[in-house]
Amino acid sequence: MYSKINSLAILSIFAFASIFMGCSDKEPFAVPVEPILSIIAKQDTSNFAIVLNDMDISEDETHVYYKHKYLTVNPSDDQIKMDSTDWVNVSKGFFEKHEKDLGMELVSRFDGPISTVVKPFGFDWAIGNEKYGEWVVDSTSAKTTDASGNQQYERRWHYHPGSSFLFYYWMFSRPVYYGSYRTYGRSYRGRSAYYGSGSRSYGTSSPYQKKNRSSFYSRRAKKSSTWSRRSGSRRFGAGSRRSGSSSRYKGGSSTRGRSGGFGK
Repeated sequence: MYSKINSLAILSIFAFASIFMGCSDKEPFAVPVEPILSIIAKQDTSNFAIVLNDMDISEDETHVYYKHKYLTVNPSDDQIKMDSTDWVNVSKGFFEKHEKDLGMELVSRFDGPISTVVKPFGFDWAIGNEKYGEWVVDSTSAKTTDASGNQQYERRWHYHPGSSFLFYYWMFSRPVYYGSYRTYGRSYRGRSAYYGSGSRSYGTSSPYQKKNRSSFYSRRAKKSSTWSRRSGSRRFGAGSRRSGSSSRYKGGSSTRGRSGGFGK
């Protein structure tokens, strides 16, 4: 009787182990070429920016699928053309690399070489461009201290009436303050990804994205178990570990950063 019970226990352990191993052995769906490279190739010589518009993880009996949606923005003097993609499969490495980058600009070109350094949308080509707007004093903002020790209200970027970029402001309704933009220009531009600080932070962890892309956070919460097992984050909601992409960016000149880009 004892040996029979013991045998059943051993069989149960093996059965459980085989189920567990079957789950853990699922392979990421193979992606020969990152879809974002095809989007870049279609831009020819146009000015453009590619924004990470959404993320998801799903799985079936054999594979894990890492998915992105992108928003491609083509600015010109009189209009902004925006095109969004459907869900596209990306490599696990590329997904993990950009888990922190929801709503961020992954790639851009504006009157210069292609940049693959992650940044807030428009920081290299719309914000600070006097052709489209100017810095104005924001009396509703917190006071700051200038180089002389004088307190003053912070300045906010304001698009000119009729500017094509005013449409961007209407869509995203997010103020950009000079202090944040100056920090980006002095310490991050062309070198490493910039996520801001405090309540004005950018990317997946920012309060702004949580408010304006609620469908992503609701979907991720429902899949918390899958997300924590399959993503680069050890804890649900984090996104700190970054790994390289399985595809190396090729073609054109680029600016690479420590926290972004396509290379390993």
